[in-house]
Amino acid sequence: LPIFRASAVEETETEISGKLGTKLAWSIDKASKTLTIDNKGLMISFSTTEAPWKNYKSYFDAVVINDGCANVGAGAFSGCENIVSVDLPSSISTIDDSAFYGCGLKTIEIPYGVKTINSSSFSFCRNLETVKLAYGVTTIGSYAFEYCINLININIPDSVDVLGSAAFRNCIRLENIKISDSVGHLGSYTFADCVSLSNVLLGSRIKTIGNNAFAGCKNLSVISMPYFCGKISMSAFAGCSNLSQV
Repeated sequence: LPIFRASAVEETETEISGKLGTKLAWSIDKASKTLTIDNKGLMISFSTTEAPWKNYKSYFDAVVINDGCANVGAGAFSGCENIVSVDLPSSISTIDDSAFYGCGLKTIEIPYGVKTINSSSFSFCRNLETVKLAYGVTTIGSYAFEYCINLININIPDSVDVLGSAAFRNCIRLENIKISDSVGHLGSYTFADCVSLSNVLLGSRIKTIGNNAFAGCKNLSVISMPYFCGKISMSAFAGCSNLSQV
């Protein structure tokens, strides 16, 4: 694998800036507290190396990624709890593992062009309340929104055909969910411990519901599922003590 070395960071009274390799340049405007990233093509993964802007995370609370970037690299902003807003371009197709893990976001808008939200991309974003997904997203990976304890609103567009295991586990304020007709399988723990979840509408193509998919959803009272659902795991609704209508 190629080794990417950060160039020397430059700091002035108004700005902090640097480069990573030949394609990525970043700058922090101190006045607006905005980190801007220019990256042509694929952003590298930060799963084994620290993103250089993290040393200055107290200087920014907003992120703008300019058009031309193809993905948000793994771990790029993980642990940046000060981040409250992110502007993603339509050139992004993938949000990689743990990209925004533990950020302070309240809302996020996923633009048209994004197809894959990978594992743990937004896990433990404890302030996240609203997620807007554009049509075109096909995959919401395992643990993608796990422990987003203030998540209230999320639309799952009909383009989504994969919902990973524990994708929304412990989203304790989520009340209603509609699964798109494209989804054929709900993985293990997909909505486990979503204690406020009361109403679920499953899409017409659901064939299997995995282990503990809705376990611990103690306020779940109504779930609408297709006439034919091939396999429902015995523990799929464990602890759903108020479930009265299927």
